[in-house]
Amino acid sequence: YTEDIMILVSKKSNIKTLKDLYGKRVAVGPPGSGAWFSANSIKSKLDLNWVAIERAKDESLLSVIVGDTDALVIVGGYPIKMYSDMSPDMKNRVQLMDLSDKALNSLYTSAVLPAKSYSWQPEPVHIRKTTSLLATAADVPEPATAKLLSCLADSKPELLKWGHPKWKEVNFSLLRK
Repeated sequence: YTEDIMILVSKKSNIKTLKDLYGKRVAVGPPGSGAWFSANSIKSKLDLNWVAIERAKDESLLSVIVGDTDALVIVGGYPIKMYSDMSPDMKNRVQLMDLSDKALNSLYTSAVLPAKSYSWQPEPVHIRKTTSLLATAADVPEPATAKLLSCLADSKPELLKWGHPKWKEVNFSLLRK
């Protein structure tokens, strides 16, 4: 399935473009996370020099809201619960940054998050998309991986009923058996 790449900024920071992140405090997620990889890819591609804050996304969100951090890179499938749970009055404190910069075209697919996708996001915003994947360590036996995939595939009806809406996009026939 696809995941959204978004950058949430504090309105106090006056960040409007990716180049404005130069020298700023940017929460990039814990090392090894999807947000961390995406943030580092963007940073490298645009030759940005920001101060990377490596911490959990909930702690980072609070830090952006109170103004201790300038921006937060988030990667997740819409709807992202953390964003959905934010109250509409957050629109006065934070905003999603436009990611239409053509320099990112070689890394990610361009997309538009419609207005009001989140209660505090009044306007459409250009974001980026990436494809999620499930990976196992090289030393995990093939039968264990096959069993996990089989369990997930067999559970898809329940996952569709009770899980995240992104389960609709998962196509198990594309997975290696």
